[in-house]
Amino acid sequence: MDTPKSSPRDFFLHLFAFGTLYVSAISLISLWFQYINLQLPDPLQPYGYQPSSYYAFQQLRWPMSALIVVFPVFLFLTRWISGEIARDPSRKELRIYKWLVYLTLFVSSVTIVVDLVTLIYNFLGGELTARFGLKVVVVLVVALAIFGYYLWHLRSDLAVSAKKRLLLLWLSIVIMLGSIVLGFFFVGSPTKARAQKFDEQRISDLQQLQWQVINHWQQKGELPETLAVLQNDLNEYRVPLDPRTKMPYEYDRISPKSMVFTLCATFEQKGTGSSYGGPYPVYSSMAIEPPFEVGKGSWDHEAERTCFTRTIDPDMFPKPMQ
Repeated sequence: MDTPKSSPRDFFLHLFAFGTLYVSAISLISLWFQYINLQLPDPLQPYGYQPSSYYAFQQLRWPMSALIVVFPVFLFLTRWISGEIARDPSRKELRIYKWLVYLTLFVSSVTIVVDLVTLIYNFLGGELTARFGLKVVVVLVVALAIFGYYLWHLRSDLAVSAKKRLLLLWLSIVIMLGSIVLGFFFVGSPTKARAQKFDEQRISDLQQLQWQVINHWQQKGELPETLAVLQNDLNEYRVPLDPRTKMPYEYDRISPKSMVFTLCATFEQKGTGSSYGGPYPVYSSMAIEPPFEVGKGSWDHEAERTCFTRTIDPDMFPKPMQ
C-alpha cells in the first residue's frame, strides 16, 4: 500500500495536536511541582522566601490556565485524528503523523532515562529527599504515560480499541480536573487571592509610612502629628490610602517627643510577614525595638483591624545635631 501524502491541513492539524500535548504535559508537571513545594517547603530557603498561599497562586496561574484551555483542545484534536484513522487506517501512515509520534516516543523515553539517572545520582550523593523524590516520580509517571499510550496507539487497531480509548479519555479528564481542583484546595479561590493582594498592598503602604515617620522624627526631632504632615510636594510623596476603601490609614503617637507610634489597617485575610510574594522577605526593621523573632513577623495580622506599635531605636536612628 502506498504511503499517503500529507496535505497542509494534515501537517498543521498534527503539529497543533502534538504541540498541545507537550504544553499539557509540561503544565501538569509544573502544577504538581508547585503542590510539592507547598506541602514540603525547602528547609534551606530563608525565612520570608517560603511559599505562601498568595505567592503559590501566582506560580500556579500559568500551568492551571494552560491545562484549562490547552488540554481540552488536545483531547478534541486527538479524538478527531483517531476517528479519521479508525475510518481510514491508511492515515496512520502519514509521514507527519509518524514523525511526530516517534518524536514523542523519543522525547518521553529520553525523559524517563534522564529522570532515573538523576534519581540514582542524587541517591548516591545522599541528597535524596521526599521533596526531590516526589518530583522525580511526577516526571516519571507523566513520561511513562505518554510513552505507553503512543506505543500502544501505534500497535493497536483504532477501530477495535475504541472502548479502551474512550476509557483512557475519561481517565485523563479525571486526572486533569483533579489536578486543577487541587490547586484551588491548596491556595484558595481567585477571590481569596485578590483579597490577599489587597492585604499585600496594605503592608507595603504601612512599611512606607513607617519609614516616613522615622525619617520625620530624625529630621524634625519629633513624631508627626498626623500622616498628612508627611506629604511633601518637593519629593512628590503622597500619603497612601487603603487600596480598596480609599480611606486613610490610622496613625497615633503617644506624644510629640516620644519614640512610640502605631499604624493601623483593616485586613481581609489572615497573614504573616512571609505571606506575600516579592523578591525580599517582609520585615519591619531590625532597627525597631523590640527585636522580632525569626518566624514571628512584625507584620502578622488577622482578618480584622490590626495595629502595629513601633518604638524607634535612638541608637540606630539618632536625632539631628542641634
